[in-house]
Amino acid sequence: INFFGNIFRYRLNRKEKWPVLMFHLSFIFILIGAGITRYIGYEGLMLIDEGETTNKFLSETTYLNFVVDDNKDQLTKNEPILLSAWGSNSWEYKSKFRDKDYSIKLAEYIPWAEEKMVLDENGTEHLFLVESSEGSRHEHYIKKGTIQNIHGVLVGFEADNENASINFINKNDELKMISNADGDWLRMADKTRGKVLKDSLQAFNYLSLHNVGGLQFVIPRPAEKGNLQTVRGPKDDKKFDLLKLDVTVGNKTKQLEVSGGKFNYEGSKTVSVDGLNFRILYGSKLLETPFEIKLNDFQLETYPGSESAAAYASEITVIDPEETFDYRIFMNHILDHKGYKFFQASYDLSGEKEQTHLSVNHDFGGTFVTYVGYS
Repeated sequence: INFFGNIFRYRLNRKEKWPVLMFHLSFIFILIGAGITRYIGYEGLMLIDEGETTNKFLSETTYLNFVVDDNKDQLTKNEPILLSAWGSNSWEYKSKFRDKDYSIKLAEYIPWAEEKMVLDENGTEHLFLVESSEGSRHEHYIKKGTIQNIHGVLVGFEADNENASINFINKNDELKMISNADGDWLRMADKTRGKVLKDSLQAFNYLSLHNVGGLQFVIPRPAEKGNLQTVRGPKDDKKFDLLKLDVTVGNKTKQLEVSGGKFNYEGSKTVSVDGLNFRILYGSKLLETPFEIKLNDFQLETYPGSESAAAYASEITVIDPEETFDYRIFMNHILDHKGYKFFQASYDLSGEKEQTHLSVNHDFGGTFVTYVGYS
């Protein structure tokens, strides 16, 4: 407003003032371009398995995505939600569905949520298991009488032997193990090794690295009595946050816990309140491009003698109704097509197929107006 007003205040439209007029106009264009970028442009992440084709990508903005229905009709909503790990947070959404007032309100926000055992003599026995996969450590608490699916391996504690791939049993105050696959173990303190025999109940060795059925794990101590509580953990972008939400219909309220965060698109939770059903997901919204991208080949180069990535690239095909062409995306070599820019962001090799992660930016209007200002 200040730059624009001074054009008339100082009569900058006169020929001798044109250089100053251009200076003012350049800032006006840059500020307008910034506004377009902020309120109209958007970014996201496209995940493509090798050989697959897609036009969908995940929004960088985090939403509370929910579907509300009354078993006849349904309504889908995507409400932006931005929460801070420092300080307090306040968020609430109110609306009406088929003449019923409803609201979803944030009750508690737990960033980088993790489960911790709080010891209690009156609690339930839990077995603490630590396993490593995808190059990182994961902790699991297996409740007595239950089975957990740990990376495709069913692990039970005092559970039905027929259902669990690996089952732990307390017998005469001694932990024993039975599995449906052969394996081995290594006690790290003295380098003692041993075998795990299939379908054989045998004594378990604490603080020993076991490799059974493709699962590598350690159990450091006997089972303990207590209760699991979700608490705030140390900062870790790979961990999801936990939202405790109060879902209210009329004068009835139920609380729902939803886990998620940036670029999450799984793990929706459901709750029914006074005749309305809610399915809620905390994470990204699914966006689409007007064309498709096929990943023909993902290429990874590592430093000699290590698994650290030196360079990686995606050989892709852009499938557009108007034109189809091949392109190679790698560091500092972006694809710019119809106002969408694709950057090589990262990758994932943990699945059955190699997967590329392309950062997507759509901001043609804001970029164009800003560059006019620069010019």
